[in-house]
Amino acid sequence: MAADEIDPWARAEAAPSESEISKLRQLIHRFEDSMDELTNEKRQQIKEAATTLRRTRQIVDLGMPIVGSFIDQTRSEHRP
Repeated sequence: MAADEIDPWARAEAAPSESEISKLRQLIHRFEDSMDELTNEKRQQIKEAATTLRRTRQIVDLGMPIVGSFIDQTRSEHRP
């Protein structure tokens, strides 16, 4: 709903360009081709590493504020 309320220029700036989308698709295809060339053992190692990274990201605090928390902190800092 909020996206419908933004100005057209803001929507255009926020959306990726066709060039960016194309470059990302090319990168994905190159990655898929590279994965196809790997042995099953190497492919499995990569999948296990990716799983480990995903699990770690779920439990490790990267110091990024939670949006609601950040807004609450900012508001309380400006209150007298």
